[in-house]
Amino acid sequence: MLGVSEASIWQWENNRTKPRVHLIPRIYDFLGYALHTPRLSFGAWLAEVRKALGVSRKEHAKRLRMDVTSIDRWERELGRPTSASRTRVRRFLERL
Repeated sequence: MLGVSEASIWQWENNRTKPRVHLIPRIYDFLGYALHTPRLSFGAWLAEVRKALGVSRKEHAKRLRMDVTSIDRWERELGRPTSASRTRVRRFLERL
């Protein structure tokens, strides 16, 4: 159903590896819910949304028409977006 080997699933379940980002939506669909811990920071939220969409940071930045470096810094909590940037991201994602 997920298109991966049983060994891959074993690796994930035993915290040896993590699923590749493009597999996350399939996993969510299979389980019927998203596995994440609610977080308060914008960067953590943005990373969860990106993973749920199954896209890389580069692709996410392209869709948002933003610089990938900004997306990367926000997700890694190395910087904070301006109010205008936060609004732009949220409005874009609300249209999905």
